[in-house]
Amino acid sequence: MPVSEVVAIFGKKKSMSTVSSLYHIVINTYNRCANLQLELSDELYAYLGGIIRNARSTPIIINGTRNHIHILMELHPSIALSEMMRQLKQSSSRWMTNDRRFSKFGGWGREYFAFSCSQRELPYVKAYIAAQREHHYEISFEEEIRRIAERNGQQWDDKKLT
Repeated sequence: MPVSEVVAIFGKKKSMSTVSSLYHIVINTYNRCANLQLELSDELYAYLGGIIRNARSTPIIINGTRNHIHILMELHPSIALSEMMRQLKQSSSRWMTNDRRFSKFGGWGREYFAFSCSQRELPYVKAYIAAQREHHYEISFEEEIRRIAERNGQQWDDKKLT
């Protein structure tokens, strides 16, 4: 159907788009080794936030434990999620590998977990990520990611954890 016919059906063509691409992302360390140093987490989170901002996207909150991190972000509509994840994992891995303070870091796991969120869910996801360290006194990373996946309608397979 030509654009002129679509405009005739739906009214005047508007040039303004509104996009909300909120993602809750989880990245684990290779083999889920507990090698992220919590005393350096503020620097790591700031670095990751800079990568996100450089991609015209918005970091909302980043937090984690010794073997994984959670990121809540708004992804710019022109950026593919897979490209953002490639940049985040590759750049931060290179940075930590070259910084002696992160000498225990052994790399990120092959996979990542990303779930879209609605604006209505935003305060709950933000609070959940803020409480990560307390949360993991009660639950393992493996159980946490299984629950998140199932809550988001994903069939779980333990082989996804690498």
